[in-house]
This record gives sequence, C-alpha cells and structure tokens, in this order.
Amino acid sequence: MALVTPPTAVTPAKRDRTPNGVAAQADSAGAEAAPTRHQAVSAAAERPQGLALAANAPKPAAAAASAASVSGGPAPPTGLNRDSVPTAPGSAGQTQALASANPLTAPAVAPLTTPLTTPARQPGDAAKAAATAAATADDDTQPPPVYATRMPPPFRWTYALRRGAMSGQAELSLKRPGAGYELELKGNVLGMEVLGMTSRGSVAAQGFMPERFVDRRRGKDRLAANFDHAAGRITYSGPPVTQPLLPGAQDRLSWMVQLAAIIDAAPERYPVGSRVALSVSGARGDVDTWSFIVQGRQRLTLPGGAVTDAVRLTREPRRPYDTQVETWLDPAQHHLPVRARLTVLPGGETLELSLAGS
Repeated sequence: MALVTPPTAVTPAKRDRTPNGVAAQADSAGAEAAPTRHQAVSAAAERPQGLALAANAPKPAAAAASAASVSGGPAPPTGLNRDSVPTAPGSAGQTQALASANPLTAPAVAPLTTPLTTPARQPGDAAKAAATAAATADDDTQPPPVYATRMPPPFRWTYALRRGAMSGQAELSLKRPGAGYELELKGNVLGMEVLGMTSRGSVAAQGFMPERFVDRRRGKDRLAANFDHAAGRITYSGPPVTQPLLPGAQDRLSWMVQLAAIIDAAPERYPVGSRVALSVSGARGDVDTWSFIVQGRQRLTLPGGAVTDAVRLTREPRRPYDTQVETWLDPAQHHLPVRARLTVLPGGETLELSLAGS
C-alpha cells in the first residue's frame, strides 16, 4: 500500500501570546528577558489592527510534523502565515486566504480564528461513533471494494458557496465527450476565482477512471495528479512521489459524483449505517481511504428550493489536519450532491456548498 516517509525531527518553537491573541515565537535557545512596560506599549501601538485574533482562537501546534507522508498528506503548518491571517471583510487579503485553505484539496490548513465547538451529546452518539470506528478499522489494511455504478447524465449546477464569513457562488458541471468525462468545480468570491478544480478521464462499469486531476488556486501554481492505469500508479506535478493506483480510485473532485453514481445504482443496498469506501488522491502526493457512512435521510431547505428526502453521508477524519466531510444526495436527481460541508480538523473553517439551481 502506501509508503510512509519517516518524519524529520523538528525542535518545537517556544511560543508566547500577546494581549491580542496572536502567537509570538520566543527564542528556542532560551527565554528572552521580559519587556519593559514602555516596550510593551510601543509594540502594541505599532501592531496592525487587522491582526487581532479572537481571544479563544485555537492555538497553532507547537511543532510541525515532517514533510508529507504517503498516507497522511502534508504536515500541519507551524503557525500563522500570510494566507491564514484574517483581514477586513471583503478585502483582497481575505479572499486570498479563502483560496489558500481549501478543504477539498488541502488536508493541512493553518489554524484560523474560529474555535472548534463541541455539540451536546445526543442519544445514540456513542453507538454511532463505535459503528464508524468499526467500519473504518480495515481502511489501512484492505483496499476499498469496486462498486457497480449508474452514471448521471451531463449537468451544470450552481451552488451558494460559503467559507467562514465569506460567501459567493460555485458551479459544478459534468460533460460526457464520447467514452470520457470532464468534471469541473469553480467558485468565485467578490468576482475573483477562489476555487478551481478539473478531473478528466474515462468511464467504465465501475464509474469514473480519472486520468488527470488539476487543482488551480488564485496566486498559486497549478498542481496536478496523473493516474496511469496501465502502470498502476499515480504521479504528481509537484512532489516527487509515486503512489499505487488502486481499482476504483478517485481524485478530490470526482469522488463527489462517483459516490452519487454508486448509491444511485442500488439505493436499497445502502441503509443507515452502511459504508462506501473510496481511495482518494489529491494533487500533493496524498492518497487515503475515504469511508462514507450513511447516516439517514433529512429534509433540506436550500437556496434552490426544498429537498424532501436527502440522503446524508459523513466521512470522519482519521488523523490531525484531515478532512471531515458531510454530503447530502438527492434521490430525485440521480443522488447528486445538493449540499456538501468540508472541514479540516482541527482549526479549519468550513467550506459549504448549497444547491442554488439545476
């Protein structure tokens, strides 16, 4: 299965916290002398107002893990950086932060200002957690199964996009040229593209067979994953990593419609508590098994109207800085996703897509 690159030891950096809640690194060789009152007042006066974080913001990890392991994706960041510092609403800097921390493609995201909240426990929560743990116990030892599918016809859907306090529009489209397919997801906030992914490949009995996945983000280089089915491997335009290509493997975009095609082929096979497992690759050398558990059916009120019987599935993160996924599929529309929520935990904001028009 996946090869793991041994982590490189990193000396934890000693941190302090200013009155505004911004983490400040201390000299790792030893503690610095305490600042005088005059120095502290001067430093506070010179600090840009836009850098103040919430008092209860999650503290960044004291030390980062080493470079990306094969199974876990990139290591978490060591602290705040230009992309993770919040700015005034509607500014170009905030739009850049939105583009740079995309849970669809980036398993590692710098902790932001929104603290994690723990919902009150409900009856049956422990049983659900145990069922989820049992269902995903074999993810590291057994390859995911290959499923029968019923592929949807071409479509172009629009969504309301929301990430934290930012909102905009997104569009998901599927084209079927010949025996192939082309999926595209793009999102805009304040007139600027903040989300752009494409997946191209062929279609077989087991559904999508990706050949090339491209992730493009404003202000960043394009990254790509290339699926070589003949050689049984995945290569990447960025990291010099090669991953095994398992049967039925998907990319960070194609899974959204592949999951719909699997459920739509035989809905009766997927009652509450059943599991669908997919091998999913991003564009940064990361491959992992995403196990989706059917949680039940819900009525949704969306910008595009009500969905009376949406099927809700969840995928829980398996390690720090992994992606939590919730998706709602509409049985009346080929089980395509009418809503999706993706959050990198811990500390990441939620990216949400809600159907606005189809």
